[in-house]
Amino acid sequence: MSSTDLQRQGRDCYKRQEYDKALQLFNRAVGRGDPTPQLLDNLAATHDKLNDLPSALKAAKKAIQAGREDATGYLRAGIILKKMEKPSVALEIYAHALKSIKHVGQGFEQLKKVHDELQQQIAPNNSVDPLTVLPRELANTVLEYLSFRQRIAICRVSKGWRHFIRSEPSLWSHLDLSAAKSKVGTKFVSTVMNTARGKLKVATLNRLYDFDKVLAAVVPRIESLTLTGTGLQGENLVRALRKTSSLRELRILQGTDISPHTLRELIPLQPNLEVLHCTTLKHVSFDDTWNLELPNLLSLNLTAKTMLGLEVCFQKLSGHASKLEDLTFWEQDGGNAFTRNVDVDLRSFPNLKRLLLRSPLRDVDQIQLPPNLTSLTLQRSRLGSTSGLHFITNTAPNVLNEFFIFNLPALEELSLHMPGLLLSDITQQWSVTKRPNHEAPKLSKLKSLSMYQPQCGTLSVPPRLAELDRLSLLDCYSLNDEYVETILHEFKNLRYLDVSGSSITGVGVRDIVKAGHIQELVVCDCQKLGRDAVDWARSQGLKVEYRINNIDSGKRLKFPA
Repeated sequence: MSSTDLQRQGRDCYKRQEYDKALQLFNRAVGRGDPTPQLLDNLAATHDKLNDLPSALKAAKKAIQAGREDATGYLRAGIILKKMEKPSVALEIYAHALKSIKHVGQGFEQLKKVHDELQQQIAPNNSVDPLTVLPRELANTVLEYLSFRQRIAICRVSKGWRHFIRSEPSLWSHLDLSAAKSKVGTKFVSTVMNTARGKLKVATLNRLYDFDKVLAAVVPRIESLTLTGTGLQGENLVRALRKTSSLRELRILQGTDISPHTLRELIPLQPNLEVLHCTTLKHVSFDDTWNLELPNLLSLNLTAKTMLGLEVCFQKLSGHASKLEDLTFWEQDGGNAFTRNVDVDLRSFPNLKRLLLRSPLRDVDQIQLPPNLTSLTLQRSRLGSTSGLHFITNTAPNVLNEFFIFNLPALEELSLHMPGLLLSDITQQWSVTKRPNHEAPKLSKLKSLSMYQPQCGTLSVPPRLAELDRLSLLDCYSLNDEYVETILHEFKNLRYLDVSGSSITGVGVRDIVKAGHIQELVVCDCQKLGRDAVDWARSQGLKVEYRINNIDSGKRLKFPA
């Protein structure tokens, strides 16, 4: 007897309420192979009548698997889950089904109906649309926390939500396409601009079908422009920015490439810039043709593979960018340090607070810094000297440059990416508190110290480092458990410790936990550290970041469960 005949006989028995016999017939039909969603639905319904809900749910799941675009299995599973008092799970099944099956036909309409009915039942009796009861000002405050992409998404919740969000131009002041997953058409941009009603002030452009058309439309209206993922730009960008001089912020980031010639032409067009970031340059050579008169500039970030003529750049900025607070010059390659001599004299920037500099530095006399600096990152270029900042350890404290890093009274954060430096020599230099022929300045407490590939040595901590909060010693293979114990003893106020790439083992982790004052530990790529020590430390309440590729055998401890 065929599967179809068995299914027909089973239905007849089901109608006569002979459920046991119907169950046997349906099982025989399923055993014939390749059951249809309808047959499995019949089987699930029969189990349901016999009060065998687990078996009924199992059959309903098989019906879903047999026809993922068929509403039959989803409907049956929802019915059974509601009888099992799992309405929230049933609602999830219905919601998944609405995404999976075709949005046409009786099955979809039935699914949508039961989904809406169940959602109404689960919702509290007093549930209301928040946008209908919240004061308009409070609703605006809530929506301001959402990203541009999220606001676009919730416009699809209901017509009421879409009308409310589009009625508030302030929510559309930033055209943010940074999260675009596919190319954006000009029609969408036009809709945003019309909705903003003249309130559009910030634009982040990315993945556009017609970049030039969009740029020409938004530039006259905005104060801040960010370009990312827009490809190679040149004279077209210069032409567009000639139409406005109101830009306050210009950022050219990854995915948008311009030449130094283009950047040199852009800067004079926007004399009111407060923020200028360009991180995609190839090779830059500063000379007298550069016009860097930016009297309102607060933040400057220039990143390139190679930079020549930095001294010229500093000189041109010094007389025209006295308000500068944040400065980044990041040279990715740097050339040969022995054939280049870069002098860094930033004393003419009295308001400079944060400096990130990557350059082929070789000598202490190359670095002269303003006294108000609070955050400093120094990194030697890839092809620079291999001896580290040898001049630090070879320079007597009484002849240190008066603006060198250890005499900066306001400094709170320091990062040195210069392999070979002795940690002990660095900390000892912080004891220099008096410059020649000057009174000792009022010193701030250093909060964060980061070093790349340092060397360990006898450690003594001067008072200025006693309240250090964050310490990072990266890729220091000579750092072992004994040195960790020394760090814990000397830095009593330390809360964050990063010893990634070190020789720490479970013994060191145990000491860190017992010390009690470390709250966060980073031990990535520590080859001698076992996973059991990390799990144990986490069980003791320590936040541990741990990633490793190759685990070699090393000194281990067996930790209690």
